[in-house]
Amino acid sequence: MSMIQELFRQILDPSPMQRALLEQMLSRWENLWDTSKMHAESIKAVEAVLTGVVEANEILNTHERTLCLYDYMPSNLDQLRNMHAELLSVQMLLQQQQAVFDDLSSNVGKLRQHVARTRFNVADHYDINSVDDVVQELTVRWENICYQVIDRLNLIESATGVLMQYQSAYENENAWLERVEKTIDDLRIDESMNPEEYQKHLDLLMAEYRNLTERTEAVEHVNREGGRFIREAKTYDSRISQYRDSIMERNPTISFGSYSSMSGHRQVAKDLEDFNRRFSQLASVILERRNVIQVWMQSYRRRREFRRANFIRRMALNDSDMFNLCHDLSAGRLGLILFCMRHVRLERGLLI
Repeated sequence: MSMIQELFRQILDPSPMQRALLEQMLSRWENLWDTSKMHAESIKAVEAVLTGVVEANEILNTHERTLCLYDYMPSNLDQLRNMHAELLSVQMLLQQQQAVFDDLSSNVGKLRQHVARTRFNVADHYDINSVDDVVQELTVRWENICYQVIDRLNLIESATGVLMQYQSAYENENAWLERVEKTIDDLRIDESMNPEEYQKHLDLLMAEYRNLTERTEAVEHVNREGGRFIREAKTYDSRISQYRDSIMERNPTISFGSYSSMSGHRQVAKDLEDFNRRFSQLASVILERRNVIQVWMQSYRRRREFRRANFIRRMALNDSDMFNLCHDLSAGRLGLILFCMRHVRLERGLLI
């Protein structure tokens, strides 16, 4: 175009028509140049959007796979803290990658503006709408990932506090329960024991039974805290399952493996069931042992009363025989008879 302008300047006296043609040519050139620049900018915008879509899709696939690999909420504090630390790392990475999705949304808006400037008298741009739909889908997936991380962090933080209270209460009451069970198992009860030993065992059993009644509130506290953790863990597990199902529904070919066989809430429920069963059985065992001791004490008393009654009866019979003997004999022989009676008693072991 500069060459044409140089040639036009060499014309000594250009006519008005020549001037008009030159102006028309220059105007068309400027329009063509502006249009070409707009197309170039549109191509750059398309390139930026496509590059952003590829990068965003890779980021999303990585995070979705990572989140789907998370297992059920454990009932182990160390494992729960490790999960929390891992999610915090994911959250920090998400914050760094947020700019990718912000730029992608911005580039789609710029692309629509560039295309609208190069397509005259076109109301709807279907290709740009398709790109916009793709970006919107990526944005929804990104927001879902961000929500998943925040939601899981909140649930784990809440569950960690509950689990700490539950485990502390459970360990205290379980240690007490094991001590009482061992105390009762170590009690030796047989018929060779004397009444003092029977009574000592009986007092110990009744003291443990009263203590058992007093521990009911503490046991209920263990069950309340365990129930709270079970609800927290079930909520967490349910949301993980729903998220994994949504990812597999969108991409049926993807595989994340299986969950562990025992989730945290099932483990706590199992521990509580065993703990409550032992606590309930303990009262029955104590009362059963008490009844056994009472029966043996009654049996001991009956045997003692029988021996005492038998001794008294034998004494009465011996005294009656001696009285009759003294009555039949003369008074002169009374000393000899008394001596004989004393000798008989000594032989029979009846002299006290």
